[in-house]
Amino acid sequence: MKKTAFQKLMGGLQTESNEVPALVKLFLKLISFPLFFVWTVLWLKVPDKVLAPESKLMTRWGFHLKVYLQDFIEAYVLLFGVWEPDISAFLDRRLKLGRMFIDVGSHAGYHSLLASRRVGETGKVLALDACSLHVSALKQNLKSNGNIPNVEVVHAAVTDQERRVPVYGPPRANRGWATTRPSTSFSLEEEVSGGPLGHWINESDYDSIQVIKIDVEGTEGEIIAGMTPLLSLLPDDVEFLIELSPLWWEEPKPAIEEVVAPLLKAGFHPYRIQNSYFHWRYLWPASIQNPRRVRGPIKAPLGQIDLVFSRLDADAL
Repeated sequence: MKKTAFQKLMGGLQTESNEVPALVKLFLKLISFPLFFVWTVLWLKVPDKVLAPESKLMTRWGFHLKVYLQDFIEAYVLLFGVWEPDISAFLDRRLKLGRMFIDVGSHAGYHSLLASRRVGETGKVLALDACSLHVSALKQNLKSNGNIPNVEVVHAAVTDQERRVPVYGPPRANRGWATTRPSTSFSLEEEVSGGPLGHWINESDYDSIQVIKIDVEGTEGEIIAGMTPLLSLLPDDVEFLIELSPLWWEEPKPAIEEVVAPLLKAGFHPYRIQNSYFHWRYLWPASIQNPRRVRGPIKAPLGQIDLVFSRLDADAL
């Protein structure tokens, strides 16, 4: 695919340095802000029918991705070739050949495709999503990468118990906001089968599971509660990468420690992983901060926090 002017501009501003001085970051912020502002205005104003329906590109992690320009997440990948740089780098560093990655809330499959390459032909990826739109996009991306055999796609909701689950469709600008949370203003689009995480995993795979990622826009408490019986059956080095979104939780909102209590009781320690959506963070994608141990109350000042739960007892992962 031929790159657009905005792709070339943003790509030209990106640095691959592992250590970027504060003054360089400030310069990149200042020079990129007006460019990104113009792009955002155009992106929000242009009707869907004027935009190209999709574009195919190669990400910095070596896999193809079909991106839909109307979507915030995929438009970022189009501009910068990466999504959630710190999380992507953590998965690339943590996952090993022959192991298993579980992607709860897989969206279009960016993290599943990254993990697929990392765990190799002898490893496995289980991608679960309740939204038909996401599942369709994921399957298209698997096909565009050669029908990757080590990724299994499950169209279902992960919950606290077996039941039918309503799925509420996302807005135009962020397809990642599809949710099964009932008290939402989004429109009801479908119902799917739901069940605890263990319901969707073969017992023979337990020993190989290395990372379980959960990104579900507000129902992470249900998922954590439902997987409690599973925790003692998993390997000692298993880790959980969870986006917690108290902003989406129903009132009265519980403390984060209450929601993650099953993990804490099972001997897992919380580490905060940086995850900024400001565009300038994507201008130095190789400058990574490792997850840092949270000691004391867990706070989400902006209504969201990304945590890694590991049995390792350290200051950083």
